[in-house]
Amino acid sequence: MAGNAVYDNAILHMAIGEVTWNAADSDIRVILNGNVAPTKTDAHWSDVSTDELADATGNYTQCTMAIGTLTTAHVVSAVTHFESTATAWSGATFTAYYASTCHGAAKTAANPLLSYHNLGTQAVVAGTLTLTWANASGGVFTMTASAET
Repeated sequence: MAGNAVYDNAILHMAIGEVTWNAADSDIRVILNGNVAPTKTDAHWSDVSTDELADATGNYTQCTMAIGTLTTAHVVSAVTHFESTATAWSGATFTAYYASTCHGAAKTAANPLLSYHNLGTQAVVAGTLTLTWANASGGVFTMTASAET
């Protein structure tokens, strides 16, 4: 994927226990957006919902695709890695430019956003769109701890 970022409030949602990242958590979802870029200050699904691909667009249903199997978050040299196996939409006919991860098993306005990813232009016609989360930064996203100054 061409790049990713963590939404500003992602750490807050994790710190208060609203979001967990482990293999037993099946509530992490992936949403696909058109060509309007998300912003780091977006906090909930409702902030990006108007830019999400429409329901029934080429075998796409809003806010329902579970991310692949989660790997328990782990730390390497002060960097926490949040990883998952691939996510795939089969029978797809759509064009997506951005993907976001959010927490929540239902399409609810208050689902907290976690990360967003610039996909470039992913045009699929009667095929499969697969998002492979392994990347140079080490997974779906990473967070780096820094020393207090």
